[in-house]
Amino acid sequence: MSMHIIVCSSRREMVEAASRAFDRDGYRLTLCESGMEVLGVVGILEADLLILDLDTPGLNALLIISAIKELAPELSIVAVSATPQVDARAVSHK
Repeated sequence: MSMHIIVCSSRREMVEAASRAFDRDGYRLTLCESGMEVLGVVGILEADLLILDLDTPGLNALLIISAIKELAPELSIVAVSATPQVDARAVSHK
């Protein structure tokens, strides 16, 4: 059984790092570039993990997380950010 990971980021560096890390047998990778795109993907594909760049364009990251928890409550989410402005405490409470 392969693990399905969704990566949502518009940053080339993050997408390349995730592709290298999960470019092995046993992993299936789906890449999204925006909040709207990841909401559509989560609504139709079953995944094991979402790696979400909090600076993804489109929707506010906290809104994305809230919506995903409604669509796929069992989906684990790892939220990352390259900018220090994001308050990790607010994200962790979602």
